[in-house]
Amino acid sequence: MALIKLEGKTKLEGKTIFATDLTPTYAIGRSLSAVNEGSSVTFTLSTTNVANGTVLPYTISGISSNDVTTGSLTGSFTVNSGLATATITMSADQLTEGAETATLTLNNAAASNFVLVNDTSVFTPATISGLQLWLDASDASTLFDATAGGSLVTTDGAAVARWQDKSGNNRHIIQATSNARPLLKTSIKNGKNVLRFDGSNDALAIASPFANTSNTTFAFIAFKHNSTTQGGVGSNRMLDIGFNGTDNRCYAGSGSAFSNKIGAALGRTTDRINSSRGIDLNSLLLGFGRNVNSAGQVFINGVSAGSVTPVNGGSATTQNILIGGGVNGSLNGDVYEVLMYSAPLTTVQRQAVETYLNSKWSLY
Repeated sequence: MALIKLEGKTKLEGKTIFATDLTPTYAIGRSLSAVNEGSSVTFTLSTTNVANGTVLPYTISGISSNDVTTGSLTGSFTVNSGLATATITMSADQLTEGAETATLTLNNAAASNFVLVNDTSVFTPATISGLQLWLDASDASTLFDATAGGSLVTTDGAAVARWQDKSGNNRHIIQATSNARPLLKTSIKNGKNVLRFDGSNDALAIASPFANTSNTTFAFIAFKHNSTTQGGVGSNRMLDIGFNGTDNRCYAGSGSAFSNKIGAALGRTTDRINSSRGIDLNSLLLGFGRNVNSAGQVFINGVSAGSVTPVNGGSATTQNILIGGGVNGSLNGDVYEVLMYSAPLTTVQRQAVETYLNSKWSLY
């Protein structure tokens, strides 16, 4: 049997076959139309007129690299007998993102298909290991009228003597002095309750310092500043975490030196950085972390605000917690939620916490 090429045509035993009959074709099928996080979907490539061993690259769009276990949104099919498969496993990434559509497309744009990725991650702050403190003003079961417990505080404007820790570590923070207790304010932020501090003397503190053998701290505070009145440098603190009682404090605050700005510090007053973002009458999410003897990182509403070096690199073997007040002043504003970890957080973990808090409180 002979093949004779005649001006773009092929003759096979007297039958004319036009060149277009040999053009490759591509189609992509899928094993599932929807897939849960943590599960897999298989895409099947069907071809005609494609030689065995042909490698066809593809790209996945509509999701991020963190959404797949390989960490890559590219790959390739290798054709054998006209077929090839690619199995994609979705990550249970702990992020609350809602449903997403992942589209796999051949790089030659000849074929594509998609799958719906269901957001099945159930994230709570306790999902991440190393949780040391979890204070949630929206949880009515954690606010009491006495330092030892007493009765739950449920009435708008009532004083809170004890804010119970949800981390499981029983690191409850208290205020024994009646006129220095913050007030419960109901249905204030995104329909949720908050604790309001008066800017004068309101503060809640942990009963006794606790050991932190990891020498690492990463903390988040969701809050609102309610007044344009600023005190001196170091005042208006929202969260004060003291290492060894005095030095190496990790705190967040604002003062006259940073008028109408958020100042975030890892170290003492002389070692703070600030952002030009205004804080008055705005809700913010502040995240900050540090390892002893290394630079601390600061994030404001999920965006890096830079780093600072601790003033004193001593061992952070104990930590004191003070919410709403500092050595030079007190917060005039509302505190929504406070989280603290004694473990390094990856970027994905930090973003998971930020997403959780922002979704819950509608911060930014």
